[in-house]
Amino acid sequence: MEKMFELIAKSENLPPFRVTLRELLKQSDVNEKKSGEILLAVQEVLTNVVRHAYQGQAGKIKVVFQDSHDQISVTIQDFGRPFDLTQVPDPELPKKDPGGLGIFLIKKLMDQVEYTSPQGEGNLLRLVKFKKNAPQVS
Repeated sequence: MEKMFELIAKSENLPPFRVTLRELLKQSDVNEKKSGEILLAVQEVLTNVVRHAYQGQAGKIKVVFQDSHDQISVTIQDFGRPFDLTQVPDPELPKKDPGGLGIFLIKKLMDQVEYTSPQGEGNLLRLVKFKKNAPQVS
């Protein structure tokens, strides 16, 4: 199953989308823990898009939700300021100052995080969560 959404990058649009995403996850066969991890990671990405990519200005966000037999993927595309979160080093823990853990959480909560900046404009981020635990490599 694939569903596509277009959002306007405003903070008030995030809670209704979160409700929609939660319903889609309930329909999939992903467990509650993984569902919560996906919700939190997507919320962090969308919040960062609103704050940083568009710097509080209205802009378009395209979200594609895909539910396959072995994984859930959420692809988020914006057309704001490019920023490759996969290149941000993990913070030193424990943090002395509040905040700044969103990118760290996204990378830890998801099984795969892939970033591109199509034609050097905007950001395309694909978040993947496997329904079953990924096989261990020996």
